[in-house]
Amino acid sequence: MADGKLAAELVAIRERAEQITDDHDEDDCDLNGARCTGHDAVRLLDGYEELITLAGGWAHEAARLDDDADDAAVRGAGPLRTADLAARAVALEMCAEAVQSVISRALLGEDGTGDT
Repeated sequence: MADGKLAAELVAIRERAEQITDDHDEDDCDLNGARCTGHDAVRLLDGYEELITLAGGWAHEAARLDDDADDAAVRGAGPLRTADLAARAVALEMCAEAVQSVISRALLGEDGTGDT
């Protein structure tokens, strides 16, 4: 689900983190009880990538629900059923877009494009 700029930024951050962590394992990394920032970055990236994957699933489910709403309307299902499916599709799509937007703004800047 990550757009090109966000995906590229995630790869670049991971590469920079690996430059810090290439010479040691996380288990060997102990800075007075804390981990180094390279390992912190890797864990944060893993979390971002899981969220992006989850949001992609929501977007896929939203498209399926939207198709179901169209099918329900064609089959003559009641307007409440059709509206319910359509509303769920919109809600899931909004959630998916919000996750991508928040991550993009956090990593690429205020407008999420990486342009300054």
